[in-house]
Amino acid sequence: MRNYAHLAIKGNFIKTDGEEFDENSYKEPPYAIIPVYLPLEDSSHYLSQYPFSSTRISIPTVYDYVFLDAELVFDCEVKYIKNEVLYIKPKRFTILNNAQISRMSSKKWSENLNWGANSKGIGANWIDIHNFGSVRGNLEAFNIVSYIKRGGVIEAYTKDTKLSNYLFLYDELIEWSVSQINKQKDVNEFDDVMSLLKKANYPKKILLSIGATPTTDIGENLALEAGDEVFMVIYNRERYKAESIKAYLLAYRTRNVNYENMAVLYQTAYLSE
Repeated sequence: MRNYAHLAIKGNFIKTDGEEFDENSYKEPPYAIIPVYLPLEDSSHYLSQYPFSSTRISIPTVYDYVFLDAELVFDCEVKYIKNEVLYIKPKRFTILNNAQISRMSSKKWSENLNWGANSKGIGANWIDIHNFGSVRGNLEAFNIVSYIKRGGVIEAYTKDTKLSNYLFLYDELIEWSVSQINKQKDVNEFDDVMSLLKKANYPKKILLSIGATPTTDIGENLALEAGDEVFMVIYNRERYKAESIKAYLLAYRTRNVNYENMAVLYQTAYLSE
């Protein structure tokens, strides 16, 4: 995927099952597209660092706090016309660990998302999309959840949530993404995304991660430590029971098997300095 661009959507809310709120009051669109990786010819640019791994997640220094972020990511075809994005077409999906660090010195959001090799996690297997945008589509049947194992104890890091609970999904999300890519400028913490895509010679494929999922009380303030084990999964709840997912993940860890209708990511954390 070195020829892909990775763009992350910031501000796309996802509600948890049973959460009570007026949906209309939350129906604000996301507010930014954050570039995470681009196949730039300028190898000195931090966004040219290839960050993806399906097995390891790095902690830059002992002074950095790395937080996990389980997200749905689409593998998309993209078409350009007259130096703008014409359309984005999602083809398949998997799980993404869009981990981030918190640094006061960062001027751009993107600086907190790519710190080099193994700063991102991506599932090794993909699931094809069927009937995108339809209630009969296969995305409607999937949930997303993540866990962290430390000191022999495995705990939920993010809440088990339906993918359909994203407030912006399907055509509404894709239309917003195309518009935002084309109009977002280099102001304050924002990057000029279209300018970066041009510098990357207009990548034909884009990884589009669509927003953070809600953390548990444990995950809210739990920074990654060397030796931690990270489990993330998107699974078909019509095929798998929520209470059995942890067992499937632990089996994946030892046998590295691929489960049908499930996208799994397992990473171990290490200190890279």
